Amino acid sequence: MQFQRSPFPAEVEYFLDSAVEHDELGAFAHAVLTLLGSRKLVPELIEKRKIGHLLHCRQSRCHELDAYAHEIIAELAEHERRSFVAVGLRWEPRRLLNIAEYLASFNFEDETRGGANLPFRRHWRCDDNYDPTPRARRRLYAPGAIRRYARLEDCSMPWARLLAGRLRQLPAAVPADLDLVCDLLLEQRETYRVEYHRARQKFEAEQRRRFFSNGSIERDRRAVRRAASFCAGLLGPAKVGAFARGEAITFAGRDVSIEVARARSIATVGHGALEVKLCAQDGTRLANVCVFFDKTPALDQLAAIAMHVEAGDESAIIQTGNLFNVTAAGSEHPVVRARLAQMPKAEVEVLAPGRRRRTASEYDKQKAALRRYTADTIDIYAEAVRARVWGRDVKRLDPFLDQMQAAIGEIKGRAA
Repeated sequence: MQFQRSPFPAEVEYFLDSAVEHDELGAFAHAVLTLLGSRKLVPELIEKRKIGHLLHCRQSRCHELDAYAHEIIAELAEHERRSFVAVGLRWEPRRLLNIAEYLASFNFEDETRGGANLPFRRHWRCDDNYDPTPRARRRLYAPGAIRRYARLEDCSMPWARLLAGRLRQLPAAVPADLDLVCDLLLEQRETYRVEYHRARQKFEAEQRRRFFSNGSIERDRRAVRRAASFCAGLLGPAKVGAFARGEAITFAGRDVSIEVARARSIATVGHGALEVKLCAQDGTRLANVCVFFDKTPALDQLAAIAMHVEAGDESAIIQTGNLFNVTAAGSEHPVVRARLAQMPKAEVEVLAPGRRRRTASEYDKQKAALRRYTADTIDIYAEAVRARVWGRDVKRLDPFLDQMQAAIGEIKGRAA
């Protein structure tokens, strides 16, 4: 199999990634097009003349891209086809779970208050906490009613059945078949790294030319050159280059490690230039830290953090920074607990894992009720969607259900 080594244009990559993210294409078609798709035909299909409704045009183009992927795969050897099928099956259960979550959300809204697929109800079927009334609850929790709701859905389900119907015609695959295509994708991404970095630099330069004056651009360049020269002498050119490409740089302290990556362009000054994470020695993320040096370029801020850590004074960064996105592991770590102990009680309550506000607004109550319902019924919805989309071939998904089960566990955990 001769796979493509030259990258698609950035806008084509963006379209394909977005189509997979929004369940308009499957992982199977994405892998085939990325590795084997014609670098001339795929952009032509994406840029095809747009006639009619925007969403319908987009779905039509995704339909043609998926059909083209199946044309390509027909010419491959049996073991190569199975490897591409395995990639599709690997992510198919997670894609179907996304549909199941959407169905649970819309069904709950329509049965209690309306406004999703049905008009808003004049009389709501829920209590003050937005949990369904007994009559609505019986309908919402009945497995037969849930399967019927999935069967009658006329937007996402027909499209999912179309994509799955084509995939079902290909040879069966198991997780062991993943290795070939995954290795090729990894090799291709490494080859693309330079091209992606160059495309990102070009985009950022265009944005600076668009939004800043020429004098400002030249001042930014001089500041970046000075900061890069100083930072390279302190950390080494390799680390500075990695930071400029958007990779994270880790500084190991005595009790914790501090991971730093640029959040925006390296020419960004002051707040928002860096993304700083507080990690345990084994790499587990404990919390994010909002720390910056006013009127200082990103590279100079990186150098300042490096000097603090190398001097054994990483505590100064933790003490002066603001913690947020504290993880469960972070709430148990002594360094994070010591920092939280110094903060006002009200702020600590907001930082607690899973908490965003101290008091529940009406919106919070609505979302909490939906999370409770989804956690109680997601298994039924997921089974109904899998059975409806894959029919008698549903057991082909069984070897690939591990990520789906993990995601279901997260859904249930959010309602706890």
